[in-house]
Amino acid sequence: MDALSERAQATNSQEPSLLYTGFVKCKNGPYNSTTNPDGIINLGTSENLLCNDLIIPKLEETGKITPQQLQYFPVNGIKEFRQEVGRFVADKTKADVEIYFEEVSVMNGCSAAFCFLAFTIGNSGDRYLIPTPYYGMTEKYMGGYSGLVPIGVELDCKNMPSVELFKESYEQALSQGETVCGIVLINPHNPTGVIYPKDTVLEVLEFAKQRKLHVIIDEIYFLSMFDEDNFESCLSYSKMWPDPQRTHYMWAFPKTLQCQDQDARWYIHRIKTSTRHLEGRLVSTILYRALSK
Repeated sequence: MDALSERAQATNSQEPSLLYTGFVKCKNGPYNSTTNPDGIINLGTSENLLCNDLIIPKLEETGKITPQQLQYFPVNGIKEFRQEVGRFVADKTKADVEIYFEEVSVMNGCSAAFCFLAFTIGNSGDRYLIPTPYYGMTEKYMGGYSGLVPIGVELDCKNMPSVELFKESYEQALSQGETVCGIVLINPHNPTGVIYPKDTVLEVLEFAKQRKLHVIIDEIYFLSMFDEDNFESCLSYSKMWPDPQRTHYMWAFPKTLQCQDQDARWYIHRIKTSTRHLEGRLVSTILYRALSK
């Protein structure tokens, strides 16, 4: 253990997450009716496996390698790709303003995007508010590098994140001498599937503005619903965001386009922020993450 840093030793001493432990077991012994009838069926990982017949031929069609792809490129993503991501997300979310490529950062996965933002918005030991129950790995993503700690906010009787409940959790944290740096909203919610309406999201954003809190809004599931008409993306009313400089939007390919782990080109998070100094910090941390991989 002397070869490891204190950070690494602390991480190594933690129990592995239940999700990861189960995932590894499933990969090592997957069920097969013929070759492994006693194997494990994975019901714990959200993977889209329904579109192989559509996705694979399309990826094969775009398999041409260009010299540009073999050279160094901006660590927040190739300009042309960021432009296309911006157009795609703007179209699907019915965004009320144009999305410029400068506002888009392409990263190597959901976990990386959470890590980068957590590193940027708070100091080690700071707290963030998140409706509970929540996807367990969010805690790892937000705390792994940056040391942020979650404060679970109980949902109301309709599984909605009431602003009053956020206020109560925030005030309680302050009374205990804790520093709260932000809020994480996943909409549609994981794991309940509840859709947060526009009014609720705006109320949370207004509360965050009053307390100078950052808000990370992850809409990774918004194109994976049976009835998309019931959902309003926060990008469709971004002109109403009370504090755009502390509001950060995330989306990724895997749940909708079945690109769980192809490579960085396809497995991305899109972060929209008008905060230029935050963008600069994100770029520097992207390089660190790329090297650490």
